[in-house]
Amino acid sequence: MHGKDPELHLASATATRTLAYYESRAEEFRAGTRDHDVSQNIAALLRHMEGPPPFTILDFGCGPGRDLRTLAALGHTVIGLDGSAAFVAMARADTGCDVWQQDFLALELPGNRSTGLPREQQPWLASVWRKSQ
Repeated sequence: MHGKDPELHLASATATRTLAYYESRAEEFRAGTRDHDVSQNIAALLRHMEGPPPFTILDFGCGPGRDLRTLAALGHTVIGLDGSAAFVAMARADTGCDVWQQDFLALELPGNRSTGLPREQQPWLASVWRKSQ
């Protein structure tokens, strides 16, 4: 899957176990996190965004979509990204947002979108995008 690099092999095995865990407990996870108050987290994120709102935001590891729904309700364009098929289906159904299912270790993200990250974090994400292509 990811060649003979031992670190990448270990990361891939860990990702496989993690996804299996969430796939088998997706509904339980959604029920347990659905009503969490994330307003402070959302406010902190938005406070550090550059430029005028509304923003286009990639929610990396969006899970069943709780934060997608919150950010979309605030007027932002939100795209979800998760490795779990169950979470992607839930997030799409519950939010109406665009949600991508991808392997986090082999991302294939479009290059024509703003990252929405603070400038100092953008080179890291850009390097992840380049490595995945």
